[in-house]
Amino acid sequence: MQVEPWQSSTPHLDVALVSQDLVDSGGESVLNVALPGLAAVASLHHLRRLDSQEAQDLGLRHLVAHVFGRAVGIPRGLPPRAGDEGQYCTNRCAMRPCTQLEELLEYSAEDDPSRPYCQACERDLAAVFVGSFFGLN
Repeated sequence: MQVEPWQSSTPHLDVALVSQDLVDSGGESVLNVALPGLAAVASLHHLRRLDSQEAQDLGLRHLVAHVFGRAVGIPRGLPPRAGDEGQYCTNRCAMRPCTQLEELLEYSAEDDPSRPYCQACERDLAAVFVGSFFGLN
């Protein structure tokens, strides 16, 4: 994988929301794609099909939390599921695998708006940021 040349001098994460549909390498429409620890992109294409503004807002909140977590690279230390390119949480958390709009709506309805991540993913998120800013020294 080729990394942006400026990542070595000023490491950063890229997170983007796009209005176009995203398609995976198999030609299937997906809600998001990510290179954990580097970048993630989420599509608003499917959310716009929802009739209710409340449903769109709930779905967007969950999708943004999920994509941010994927960009950061959480959860850490879990084996990828068969056929997946990333790691996902098994708890009630924004980091559960979510490939369809119906799943996104179901998960977003279950979410606690004030805590999108489970305790394990919150710890992983804190560890990523502490490690990024303070390193081992």
